Amino acid sequence: KKASADEVRRAFDRDVVPVLGADRKAKEIEADDIRGVIAEIVKRGHLTYANRVRGYVSAAFNHGLQYDQSPTRLSATQFGLKYNPTATVPKALKSEPVGDRDLSRSEIRALWRALTTDASCTFGPASALKLMLATGLRVKEVVEAKWSEVDLKEARWELPKARTKAGRAHVVPLNKVAVSLLRRLH
Repeated sequence: KKASADEVRRAFDRDVVPVLGADRKAKEIEADDIRGVIAEIVKRGHLTYANRVRGYVSAAFNHGLQYDQSPTRLSATQFGLKYNPTATVPKALKSEPVGDRDLSRSEIRALWRALTTDASCTFGPASALKLMLATGLRVKEVVEAKWSEVDLKEARWELPKARTKAGRAHVVPLNKVAVSLLRRLH
């Protein structure tokens, strides 16, 4: 039920299964096979994505290892893994570039203006982007919002812990722009 589940599924369908095959057993896969998966992504020039896919594959093998080795499961092993073949395959990028660039005031104004005046910007997506700019909330927090979380009179938006990345309830004070946007949406 993780937010990234769809992304992981797409990565497996697009980049892992075509190289490893859909019918191979986990215990048959070796480090060279994993290296082949990552190499295909690197050839396309997507080094950060290659690291992500490597992480997904590693997590899958770790799950299989933990499942088979669990002391609470005394039945026969299911995956037959002895080790994680991803462990010896290095990352495509040793250190990934940190995204540290913020939009300038003029870039924010230009984006806001485009969201307001460009006919190709439909009401829903444009409003969601404006709310993200006005509140600092994440995409999923905005697009999955419920009116019961918003108190326009008190100018606050209370996200329950189930809807935040950190797993903690979060109260967002709403500025005049956010309140105005939310009133128009409501």
